[in-house]
Amino acid sequence: MEQLQLLKMTQSNEQAIIDQVKYQQLSWACPCRGWDVEMLLNKMITSALLFSTLCRGEIPEPDVNLLFPENVGGADASITFEAASIDCFAAFEESGLEGEMMGPLGVTMPKSVGLLVRSLDATLNTWDLAQAIDVDTEVDAEQALELISFAEGFLPKVRTQTDHVRFAPARNPTNTTDPLEKLVLLSGRNLNWF
Repeated sequence: MEQLQLLKMTQSNEQAIIDQVKYQQLSWACPCRGWDVEMLLNKMITSALLFSTLCRGEIPEPDVNLLFPENVGGADASITFEAASIDCFAAFEESGLEGEMMGPLGVTMPKSVGLLVRSLDATLNTWDLAQAIDVDTEVDAEQALELISFAEGFLPKVRTQTDHVRFAPARNPTNTTDPLEKLVLLSGRNLNWF
């Protein structure tokens, strides 16, 4: 699958799940311990905003933080996310995936790798949100398969960061044949988190 198509697919899946969130679900728990649906929505929007900024070579605002996101969802997180994801896609498309960008961990990376990081983040957060509000993830096997080999190399590097725990140790991904479940287990998430 072509990388821009992967990003488009992952963000479309995110949008489909965000569109299903109801106001009364905002305080519901998420698979990430200590997070609720509202915080996760803000993180998903912040991620799209951050990656579009980084891809363009701009410096993010100081309050842009993926680990502790500000309330950027506003009155309608769906509309806010849609605008942010369109801008994120446009930033990567306009770049032609040429050159480098600062990654969210403060390390320079090729823009093609930045796109994969964004797609991985979007896919995992889509699973998180779908689990929290109890709907189908809408993530197909092809999307998960595209990200598994990247995740196998990338996630161990993220785990070496000591400023904040980003991912739990990987769980045994050989216990499933489902590509999305394997990706989720590689991220350290618990399939039976509830």
